[in-house]
Amino acid sequence: MNNFDLSNLNLNLLPALQALLTEKNVTLAGEKLNLSQSAMSHCLKQLRSHFNDRLLVKGKNNILTLTPLAESLIQLSQNACMEVQKVFDSCNKFIPDQMQTQFNIGMPDYISMVFFPKLMKRLWKITKKVRIVIHSLNHIKTFAQFEELKLDFAIGMYTNPPQELIRQYLFSDKAVCVACANNKKISTPWSLQEFLRHPQALIAYQPNEESVYIKDIIKKMGGKLDIVAIVPYISALIHLIPNSPFVTIVLEQIARQYVMLFNLKIYPLPFSLKPYRASLYWHEKNRNSEKHAWLRKIILEVAET
Repeated sequence: MNNFDLSNLNLNLLPALQALLTEKNVTLAGEKLNLSQSAMSHCLKQLRSHFNDRLLVKGKNNILTLTPLAESLIQLSQNACMEVQKVFDSCNKFIPDQMQTQFNIGMPDYISMVFFPKLMKRLWKITKKVRIVIHSLNHIKTFAQFEELKLDFAIGMYTNPPQELIRQYLFSDKAVCVACANNKKISTPWSLQEFLRHPQALIAYQPNEESVYIKDIIKKMGGKLDIVAIVPYISALIHLIPNSPFVTIVLEQIARQYVMLFNLKIYPLPFSLKPYRASLYWHEKNRNSEKHAWLRKIILEVAET
């Protein structure tokens, strides 16, 4: 196939070619494109020169018919017009029911348990063509980490996120203590001393005691933890508590999900701890993206419910 420079090609001839091949009439083709007969005749002249073919020739009863080359161009011209239209429609309104789309979202264990199910159910009611892929994300240390995972969004509470990311607050949750409802060794009133009197199973995203986030807080208060288990996943932590002497600390929305299922009891946190503030993060480059704006709006709506 001979290569040619597209810069020397008048792309306005493409819809003209399609109209001529479809209508097989210069006047009707011109009307279809809102062009005068003389303008369409000029387009036909240019097309004949480009293809070195008459394209339209007089047949029986002086009715114009297509040459063999013109016949072969019908489907090609239609496909080309559709593809060109897609290029220039790429910034138009995102229509989720008409476009198969995937979003990659980073989030920690907690968000995947309390927020993601609500988001997914909401999306399913709106469209069946959007796929959500969840990436485990407990920390965002660098923007490179965000790009390596090809994330569209991150949802969670992240310390010192990269400056390249835009942040929007979603919702808050508070920490509570949880124990088995049948644990008869727990005395009232509930207090810090009572909490420390029982063995603790706690969450930490690194497998060592130094990563237990309440360790320093308890130490400053003159207390000492009795940690019997350090686990990285909330689901594993919750499953440790039923029919055990252990106590733990989780966020309240998680605790509420499992109180009835696992026969648990919730106690107030006996010391001060900042609330968990979940936020939505995305890159500046996607600020004006129609599809990102669409999902951001839905995420915000779900967070408000």
